[in-house]
Amino acid sequence: MLSQEQRRALSALEEIVDHHQELWAEGDPNPLQAQFLVREVAAWAARLIGLDVVRRAYGMLPEDADRADHLAALSSRIEMVAPFFKTADPSHSDGSLPAAAREIAALAAGDVAILFDRVGRGPKSSEGIVSYRLAEFQLRALYWAEVFKLNGVKPGQFQSWISEAFGHLTWDAIRKWKAEVIERLGEKAYRGRMSLARIEADLDRRMSRTFDQDEARRSLQRDGQAFNRLRRFRPRDGTGHS
Repeated sequence: MLSQEQRRALSALEEIVDHHQELWAEGDPNPLQAQFLVREVAAWAARLIGLDVVRRAYGMLPEDADRADHLAALSSRIEMVAPFFKTADPSHSDGSLPAAAREIAALAAGDVAILFDRVGRGPKSSEGIVSYRLAEFQLRALYWAEVFKLNGVKPGQFQSWISEAFGHLTWDAIRKWKAEVIERLGEKAYRGRMSLARIEADLDRRMSRTFDQDEARRSLQRDGQAFNRLRRFRPRDGTGHS
């Protein structure tokens, strides 16, 4: 017999699918909307299965787990979700996710990277070798500005939060990241992330969900911390590997 939480998950899944069918009524799905739908459905499907089951399947690691343990766990998690995407192309039995899972397992066992080896020689500066990652987090900062704006937070407030999270940089410096992001990641990536913020806000309104400002700020802080660590990154050898 389904619990109240499971019934709520079923209702939410139906609402989400109905909403996205309306969005796509005039044409093919936007890839970003499709990705957002998959994430939303997966989150509610976890509640339908039961979070205790999901936690057990995920495999929580102890705090003292080493890097090899984390890589091995990641490999197992990727293998677990791979069948979800195999449904899109049943004839492709050895797709990118199983290949990635095997590569990560091999890295955990001490093999050299093959699939995950760097593409091209890249820049030599310590910041240059993580320039793509830095641009991703710069885009995240701009995304959070859009999220907060769409949810009624005053500009002065969310600009202060983002500046604080991203190393106390000035908002004037952060807003100029748009040009850097477009140059490094492409205009499609920038427009897509801004569109994602609007899709999320629209679905929240449709499902009468209250914007969780505290959780959004915690996520913002995690992004800022990751960005700040990357800015301090220094390789120990000439290959870009630390």
